[in-house]
Amino acid sequence: MFGYDDSYGYSTALLAVAPYATQLALAPLTWIFLFPLFALPAVSLMLSIGNLSTHGPVLTYKRLAPIASGIGWALTWHVSERLYVEGLRAAQNLLYLVFSLRSNLDWAIRCEHSYNSRYCVNFGEENVTVGDYHHNPENHWPAQEFNRCLECSAS
Repeated sequence: MFGYDDSYGYSTALLAVAPYATQLALAPLTWIFLFPLFALPAVSLMLSIGNLSTHGPVLTYKRLAPIASGIGWALTWHVSERLYVEGLRAAQNLLYLVFSLRSNLDWAIRCEHSYNSRYCVNFGEENVTVGDYHHNPENHWPAQEFNRCLECSAS
């Protein structure tokens, strides 16, 4: 039913327009006016050109108009950047899932790790006293310090 080129065209179009759609979804009035104006023509252009040329975006726009070859490179860069960001997000969720499958979630309740700061609140103690260092958004809970450790190691 679908060939490789068709699925590549659809995935490229959806990945290229999805970030704009999620940003515009925050404002419904803006979504109503800007989605038909920008996103629908871009999706139809990418799908029709990609489907008819049976090539990737770089070669398609280079053959269509040599001066427009930058559009193909921009689309490729945009899609690869989005795939990288979404891959990082999926990897972090997978790490949380793997670390949460343990019977003892010591990363979430204990402060005995190398990544914990001296302000960490150890939930394994009998009496946890809340002091000046325990306020939002800078809580020093073990799970949040573990999250900071993952963010630092990912970048």
